[in-house]
Amino acid sequence: DSEGLAIATDGSFWISDEYGPHILHVDATGRTIERINPFGSGTGGRRLPLVLAKRRPNRGMEGLTISPDGKTIIGMMQSPLDNPSTAIGRASNVLRIVTFDIASGATKQYVYETDAVGFLSSEISAISATAFLVLERDQAFQGAATGAAVQKKIYKIDVAAATDVSDPTDAAVGKLFGGKVLEALTPAERVANGIVPVTKTLVTDLLQLSGGYPHD
Repeated sequence: DSEGLAIATDGSFWISDEYGPHILHVDATGRTIERINPFGSGTGGRRLPLVLAKRRPNRGMEGLTISPDGKTIIGMMQSPLDNPSTAIGRASNVLRIVTFDIASGATKQYVYETDAVGFLSSEISAISATAFLVLERDQAFQGAATGAAVQKKIYKIDVAAATDVSDPTDAAVGKLFGGKVLEALTPAERVANGIVPVTKTLVTDLLQLSGGYPHD
């Protein structure tokens, strides 16, 4: 299920898929150059962190962008990982941002905290090497008779001072903090473990647009 799209300066394209998740690199003619996933089973054999295999189905890497210098791919997970289980992951407000160094294949992961459990992100766009625009939303329509939308916001974020929560051992559940996976930590426990999330600054609230925002 292809979602994100980033265009490189050489005319090639990077595409994110939310089921693997996969990152696909194709040349300007559409020919596959490389497919990167957590399993190392794609074209080229390079891998994403193994913990990303615990993506919630249909809620994997939706957002994708490339740094202005063209050296780094940045992916945004749509929802918290089902890590180590759906019960834990779906009670979390942690989304993982993943950076992939194109030359070396080295990755980093950062914590993005949604404003509430259940909110998700489906887009990211690079402003600089560390700053990005992201969309945080619910899945409802504005003004619906029941369950009306409450969250359609665009934030400017920065990863410069955020903690890299990557696991150097690349375990299936990722790095542990006090014996717990990242998704199981409460906000207070994240603070206690020295985990600094990305900064967030509100750019616009789409629900406040004149005439409303008629989309889910």
